[in-house]
Amino acid sequence: AFLEQWKDDLINFMDYPFEVGCFCAGAGTSDPHAYVGLTHNNLQIDNAFFWHNAEGGFEVGLLDWGVLACGPLAGAVQGCISGAQREVLREHRDAFLWAFIDSYAENGGPTLDFARFKLMSNLMMMNWSSSIIANVAQVLKFTKPKEWEHINDWMDEKLVGRFQTRAHCTQFKYALQLWQDWDLGEEFKNWTHACGLPARK
Repeated sequence: AFLEQWKDDLINFMDYPFEVGCFCAGAGTSDPHAYVGLTHNNLQIDNAFFWHNAEGGFEVGLLDWGVLACGPLAGAVQGCISGAQREVLREHRDAFLWAFIDSYAENGGPTLDFARFKLMSNLMMMNWSSSIIANVAQVLKFTKPKEWEHINDWMDEKLVGRFQTRAHCTQFKYALQLWQDWDLGEEFKNWTHACGLPARK
């Protein structure tokens, strides 16, 4: 029952890319530019490097330039924390969002509204859930459809022993679990209603 409802909710969500994009870019706020910047939505440990220069200053470098762009800050934050395990996100996501908001303000940015930023995070989580489905084809390159007939445990070597299969299936699993944990389908319905948007297109 959950998967059928999730599928319906997800397909409905995918009909609102422009509305979600505008909202996450600060539309309707007193200072929309406060919610956008030069972003990278996958700036995790494998895509950046850090060092101290000769004067003792802290420097940072970027390895993956493919998704560097001007975009919603919430998308960058959501992308960077999406590598956390489900339990970590459930317990600490608010703290992660506050850490960004506080650091942004301490370093010259405006103070963002936490409730709106968390809602943006939820919308970005829904967006991530809709985009990772494209990786099913990548998984099936490494673990063939016939093999899945015999995989019935998360620790099966045909799943965890193959990087591409493990990495993408972990994302599928967390996306489904967090969608359920955070009741994102209901969150989206509330958001469309609050924005005066139709519940369905």
